Amino acid sequence: MDLRQLEAFVCTVELRSFTAAAQKLFLSQPTISSHVRALEKQLGTQLIRRTSKEFVVTPEGEQLYKYALGILRMREHAKNELSGRYSSDLLIGVSTTPAHSFLPIALRSYLDISPDAHFVIQQSESLDIIEKIRLRNLEIGFVGMKKEDCLCTYVPLLLDELVIAAPNTEHYRQMKARNASSRELLREPMILRSQFSALEKEAEAYIASIGLSLDDLHIVAHMNDAQLVARCVAQGVGIAFISKSAVEDDVKKKDTILFALSTPPLERTLYMVYRDDEFLSRSARQFVRTLTKQYALSDQS
Repeated sequence: MDLRQLEAFVCTVELRSFTAAAQKLFLSQPTISSHVRALEKQLGTQLIRRTSKEFVVTPEGEQLYKYALGILRMREHAKNELSGRYSSDLLIGVSTTPAHSFLPIALRSYLDISPDAHFVIQQSESLDIIEKIRLRNLEIGFVGMKKEDCLCTYVPLLLDELVIAAPNTEHYRQMKARNASSRELLREPMILRSQFSALEKEAEAYIASIGLSLDDLHIVAHMNDAQLVARCVAQGVGIAFISKSAVEDDVKKKDTILFALSTPPLERTLYMVYRDDEFLSRSARQFVRTLTKQYALSDQS
């Protein structure tokens, strides 16, 4: 397995075409195919299923793609460091809640001291971002959970209150007026987030803490995006566990009402996560130092 083979494989996966990959890398199509076949032979598994009608990356191919991206980015990092060329690009992943509540503030703060910085932002679920940090496909992440992993460093940045949001109807106003219990409230139609969402993990823990399970709920939908959840709640699709900051506008417009989960409020910590090793770029290190100095909380663990 060599870098040329990995580069050919990554390019083929991203363009979903052997011919397009050959054109981009200025190689022949048979050469690209040969590189991919060589990888498959070395690994003893099929990476891409290709026929005249379909192009499918196998699960093994998806896994290799993640590792290959990290390896190729490490190569570029080494070239830049040794040649004295330092990229100002920052590869950042962000989950839904910090994307709305913190990321714009973080970017603005960093641009104040490094106006030439360029951000490449990917939005995904917290677990996916942490995995991409671990594989070096991203340099820095903003997530709503802390996964025990000796490879990653977590900096606590801010607290996020979790609530149950409900449509502002007479039914739910009456429930709020009489302080309906959480067990009663959770019998209502419920919208849940993706299983990879940090907020969903917190919701499941809360449900278990009051003696219920997901099987006890009337789940009407699963959704990945917090803003979509908020809009569906406002339209009466169901109630939902959600970050309080994600529904502030809907509450102000009186489309949504909120139910606190506990007293004091149920809060979780939002983190900045990165791999603190020699492959972290200079711009990423400066970004981490800047945000840690300006926003880090005392350790919540």
